[in-house]
Amino acid sequence: MIIALLWEKYIELKLIEADKELYRQLADDNFQPGWHQPIKIPRTTATFVDDFNEPPPYTYEKEGADD
Repeated sequence: MIIALLWEKYIELKLIEADKELYRQLADDNFQPGWHQPIKIPRTTATFVDDFNEPPPYTYEKEGADD
C-alpha cells in the first residue's frame, strides 16, 4: 500500500514537471521543437532522367473474352 502511494506521488510529480516544461516552451517565443528542424537528405549524382526506363507496352486482356 505504501509503495502504491509513493508511486502515485512520483507519477504526479513527473506530470507536474512535464506541464511546467510545456508551459515554458509555449511561453518562449523563440522555442522551436526538435521536429521543426529540417532533415538533410544526401544528394546523389543520379537524376530522374538517368534512372528512367521506358515502361512495357500496355496490353488490355479482358478475362473471358474470346476474339
